[in-house]
Amino acid sequence: MSANNGVIRIGRKGIKKFAFGEDGAPFQVDVVVAFQQWVAIDDKFREASEDRSISIEHMSEYHLAAQAFAKDQMNQDDSYYPTTAEALDFIARLREQYDEVAAFFQPKLREESNLPDSMGAELRFSVEDS
Repeated sequence: MSANNGVIRIGRKGIKKFAFGEDGAPFQVDVVVAFQQWVAIDDKFREASEDRSISIEHMSEYHLAAQAFAKDQMNQDDSYYPTTAEALDFIARLREQYDEVAAFFQPKLREESNLPDSMGAELRFSVEDS
């Protein structure tokens, strides 16, 4: 048996560090959880329009929601509050990281060539005469 004694080790996939600015304190984010939280916030703004765009009259509220979301992810009590551009950039980087790990969390379909061979076995049904 190998050195892991049959234990399947789970890595810390999806846990990423971010920091605002050159001197900002790094903070850890579970990108899967955080991005799903952002999708829920974003969806509330988009469900009001047929084409799922953010209307001009709701844009400033949307930007404030992005800033609040980014600040919440920082999970720090300091007085730093991200700008709108920083918040939107954070969400864009969060999406990139989410996309990178999303495929890992989806079960892979086996290709037909990888399916077990039936080894010539055949299934027959008998018919009873009445």
